[in-house]
Amino acid sequence: MIRRLGPAPARAMDKMDDGKTLHFEFAETAKAPVAAAHIGTNGTNGTHGAAPKRQKPEKLMRLLSDRNLKLLKMIRTAEPKTLAELSRLSGRPKASLTRTLARLSDLGIVVLVKSKGRGKIPKVACDRVRLEVSLLPETEGQSGNA
Repeated sequence: MIRRLGPAPARAMDKMDDGKTLHFEFAETAKAPVAAAHIGTNGTNGTHGAAPKRQKPEKLMRLLSDRNLKLLKMIRTAEPKTLAELSRLSGRPKASLTRTLARLSDLGIVVLVKSKGRGKIPKVACDRVRLEVSLLPETEGQSGNA
């Protein structure tokens, strides 16, 4: 199950310079790995809506490849106003860029802000991503926090 703690990604954009860390925790259950995502601002957490979703650490690690990390830094520094502009700057085809941004958006790393017409402006919603994988069985690894 993925839980987001902290501000929703769209609201997270209001305070981009607050040092936001997106924290992913993975724990094994009897059936499959379960991931929880938390957005923390300077050490504080609040609760945001959750939707059950199975994730594996490998998927997150593949998504945070060197190539995609460079893309995230490019979005932050160049501040492209359209996906077409980002496609031109990055040298990536718009279709594959759109798929990558959608995956990053699903995890809360990127926010796609609507602009004129059907356009979307990509924004990075956090400053850091932290991955934590529990090596303990589900019952041992839980500290009682929801």
